[in-house]
Amino acid sequence: MAESRYNLDKFKGSQVGIFKTKLQNDCLRPKADILGAMKYIDGNEVMVGDKVRLGDDDGGIVVCSIDRNEYTNSHPKGKWEYLKKGVVIEFPKFGLIHYEEPEEDLHLIKRSE
Repeated sequence: MAESRYNLDKFKGSQVGIFKTKLQNDCLRPKADILGAMKYIDGNEVMVGDKVRLGDDDGGIVVCSIDRNEYTNSHPKGKWEYLKKGVVIEFPKFGLIHYEEPEEDLHLIKRSE
């Protein structure tokens, strides 16, 4: 498990394990959080299937996340893994765009279902 963002210094021994388990059970930290995976400016992790807005184009769909090793059938791993990191988003207006870092104008509209 990745290190918690909370200060665990006040806990001793098994109390740390109990505290970390409580964090997971209470969903205070997303279980799907992948160390090093790209996040939107607001801190939400970018995930395949997310609907996003870039400028005036609000029809973008995240089609693969190299960081999370997640790909869609139409955009398989073999096509994009050479990029090594980031995400690929398909926009009706702009086409396919690869991001290694989040852009200020990129906003999550809705998570995939």
